[in-house]
Amino acid sequence: MLMDKHKLIKLSRDRSARWGSGLFWVDGVNFVDQAIKKGWEIDTLVYLADKLDTEFKHSVIHAVPKDNRMLIGHAVYEKLAYKEDIQGVGAVVKMKFLKNQVLPGSGLVLENTQYGGGMGSVMRTALGFGVKNIYLVGKTVDPFAPEVVRASMGAIFGINIIVIDDLNILSNQSNFALCLDKDSINLKSYSIKPEQYLLWLGNEGRGLTPQAKLMCQTKLKIDISSDIDSLNVDVAAGVALYEFTA
Repeated sequence: MLMDKHKLIKLSRDRSARWGSGLFWVDGVNFVDQAIKKGWEIDTLVYLADKLDTEFKHSVIHAVPKDNRMLIGHAVYEKLAYKEDIQGVGAVVKMKFLKNQVLPGSGLVLENTQYGGGMGSVMRTALGFGVKNIYLVGKTVDPFAPEVVRASMGAIFGINIIVIDDLNILSNQSNFALCLDKDSINLKSYSIKPEQYLLWLGNEGRGLTPQAKLMCQTKLKIDISSDIDSLNVDVAAGVALYEFTA
């Protein structure tokens, strides 16, 4: 049975609708293609007939079984599209995430981060440095929100998303807090960097909570100009990952 159009629109706008159904909306043929190639399950592929203007779009459409394709009109798609330049191919995708697990390999821990574009950029940056595990702690922005998917440029489909309800699950890891505390060590001069680590980043305005800092054996800071208070979380993640992998 194909997706109801009203439910489809709600998935693109309502976090509770996404998490209640385990489905999320992806707008754009390139992102749908990445989801398919990375093995994410397509619940419903949505398209506009007059926008199937390239061989690539046709190939993506035909990668999904016919029974899972839905033709819609412009009035509906315009309510789903993330930007005015409508590609006319999108999909409802089944969520993939884990809860309260630690996976092999390094990762980023995002605590209470609220900027969707920032989280998407963090995903893209992390994947660029070969870091595939992102742990979400506290009240973070929805990782499956359209703005996060868009900002990730499809990197979300190569990322392991792990939701953490109990901080103690991460207590036995090599945890590093990125914060501006006076006793934080300058990241550039810190040379003891393990092969596997968890790098913690906090809320864009308030930073990491005291509880999170206590979880970390080492506090690190990025040396920045006194003209600004802090860096955006995605920029800070990029600088830190560069230093840890250089």
